[in-house]
Amino acid sequence: MLRILANDGMDKTAVDYLTGLGHEVVTDHFAGADLDKAVTEFDALIVRSATKVREPLIDIAAEAGKLKLVVRAGVGIDNIDHKYAEERALLYAIHQRLQVHQSQSLQLLICLLFPALSMFLM
Repeated sequence: MLRILANDGMDKTAVDYLTGLGHEVVTDHFAGADLDKAVTEFDALIVRSATKVREPLIDIAAEAGKLKLVVRAGVGIDNIDHKYAEERALLYAIHQRLQVHQSQSLQLLICLLFPALSMFLM
C-alpha cells in the first residue's frame, strides 16, 4: 500500500479508484512547514499548479527517504524543480490530460507508474 498526498486536491473518482487498489490517499492541502513535514510521511506526492516543489522541499523529502515519486497533474513542470529532483533520486512524472478526462487519465497513470513504484519500494 502506498501513501499518496494529492496536495492540490483530486477528483473523488480518482481517489476512490486509488483507495480501491488499496492505497491511502490524503487530499488535505499543506503549505510551508506543514508540507515539509508531510513529504516525510508519504510515498508519492501529486500536485497541480498551487504546490511548488523546490530544492528545500526536495531535500527534506530525500533526507527522510520515504517520498519516491512526484506527479504533476496538469500542463508544464514549472512548479517542480525536476532536474534537482532527479539529482536527489526522486522520480517525477507529468500528466497533462488530467483536466480533460480526469478519471481515465489518472487510471492510466496509476497503471503505468504505481506498480513500478511499488516494485521500487520493495
